[in-house]
Amino acid sequence: MMKKTVSLALAASALLLVAADEPAAPGFCERLGSQIGLKEVQVSKRGATYSEWKSEQMGLLKKHLIGGTMMVSFGVQPGSTGDYNADSARATETCQQVGKSMICRPQAPDTLMIGTAQGEGKEKVREGERPVVELRGTAVVCRNG
Repeated sequence: MMKKTVSLALAASALLLVAADEPAAPGFCERLGSQIGLKEVQVSKRGATYSEWKSEQMGLLKKHLIGGTMMVSFGVQPGSTGDYNADSARATETCQQVGKSMICRPQAPDTLMIGTAQGEGKEKVREGERPVVELRGTAVVCRNG
C-alpha cells in the first residue's frame, strides 16, 4: 500500500511541474496586438497596476507641427449563438462613442475587426474573455478583462 501511495504522489507532483512550466495562453489583447502593433505598457491607477496594450496612431511630430489625419476603423462580426436577433443586437451594441472616445466591448463568440495605419486585425473573443478596445485620442488601447 505504501508503494502505491508514493507512486501516486510522485505522478501527481510530475503533473503539477509540467502544468506549472506551460506558458499562459495569450489573451485577447496579445493576440490582437501582434496583428496591429500594440505594445504592452504598465499602468498604475489608485494603487493598482495593470497591463494595457497601446499603439499611437499619429506621431507627435506630425500631430503637433504639421497637423495630420488618421483613420481607425472598427467592425464586429457576430458569432452565432443560434439566436439571430440576439447576435445582431449584441454586435450592434459592441462599439459605442463615449465622449471623444470609441469604446468596444466585444463578447464571445464575436470577432472584432480593427483597421489602423499599422495593419488590419481580426480576432475572435474566446469564452471567458472580456476585452475593452478603445480609440483614446490618437491611440488604440486594449485591456484584457
